[in-house]
Amino acid sequence: MRIKKGVLVLINSKNLREDVEEIIELSKNINIEIVEYIHQNLNKPDPLTFIGKGKFEDLKELIAFVDAEVLVINSELSPRQYIHISKELNIEVYDRTDVILKIFSEHAETQESKLQIKLATLKHILPRIYGLGSEMSRTGGGIGTRGPGEQEKEYKKRTIKNEISKIQNKLKKIKSQRELTRKNKKDIIKVSIVGYASAGKSTLLKELSHENKIKISEKMFSTLSPKSRRVMLPSGLFVILSDTVGFIRNLPHELIEAFKSTLEEIKYSDLIIHLVDISSQNIEERISTAYDVLENIKALDIPRILVFNKIDKINDEQLSILKNIYKNAIFISCKTGENIENLKKAIQDKLIEEEIIKTFEIEEEYKNVQNWFKKRGKIGIEEIAFNNTDIKLKIYARNGGAL
Repeated sequence: MRIKKGVLVLINSKNLREDVEEIIELSKNINIEIVEYIHQNLNKPDPLTFIGKGKFEDLKELIAFVDAEVLVINSELSPRQYIHISKELNIEVYDRTDVILKIFSEHAETQESKLQIKLATLKHILPRIYGLGSEMSRTGGGIGTRGPGEQEKEYKKRTIKNEISKIQNKLKKIKSQRELTRKNKKDIIKVSIVGYASAGKSTLLKELSHENKIKISEKMFSTLSPKSRRVMLPSGLFVILSDTVGFIRNLPHELIEAFKSTLEEIKYSDLIIHLVDISSQNIEERISTAYDVLENIKALDIPRILVFNKIDKINDEQLSILKNIYKNAIFISCKTGENIENLKKAIQDKLIEEEIIKTFEIEEEYKNVQNWFKKRGKIGIEEIAFNNTDIKLKIYARNGGAL
């Protein structure tokens, strides 16, 4: 697909370098190459041009100079701003929400994720149809009448609203089916991997499950529908490990609402692995972003393990500093496999509520015990002693009452 040249506009950035790098990376995912950018500090955005009038004239000249085809604005535009800027510049305009929605639409694979993206997109563009009122009504009509432009606007609004209603009904049915499936699997231990986009969630799932068929992509938001795999911990305890859609700063509210039913699956987890890219420049903000989403879906009270990935990308001094700051975290490299076994042990330690040692007579009794264990996902066993008459086992239980 052809790459389009784009110009970027930002206002009031507190971390300009990281903001620019992030939106450049996001834009690459939809085949836009940012070649120049403009930044301005403002008390508040201009209601029409977003940036100041003088800066807007500079923007016009910059777009002409670099021959840009696309304008990307790293904020959400009001319908009025979007319509005015598109008309004045006569090029494609993407606000931050447009960029993220387009990325999501290109990565959606399941029926549910496709419906969720379509719902979010329709909700995003609907206010822009309302904002077209004065422009479209100029195409005809007099006092007390509706011209063809106004009629076209009303038709578009009705069509979008009807489509939104249909999609919401379909998603309700899918949610009900998922809830039924969850009830049938209530005895299974569920562990969810969450974190900022491109932290390596799918790579970690692949590493822990030894499942080579899991696709790994460098592109952001390559995972929109949770992938789940069965993982055995050191004790023999089995868990279902799932990765989730990546979080990002200022995630459009339309997307949060559209994906809420998917994200809410996280709150039914027994444990959350919060994965962080240790090589990113603004670690604290990325951690905070994940906490905000977890709070939004009421999942902050679920036990969590903070895990830093990609330690192969930083030097020993940097690693030592971060280990001192985040004393309870686990530091791993999915690329090299470093500390992956330690992470498995940490997951087990968080999940295990009780350890007991029992002795069973061989053979029939032990076979019956083994079969009993296999029917219960929340129990693991470890053989610690064996002789001709009996076997001693350490039993790891998620739910001690089951013993």
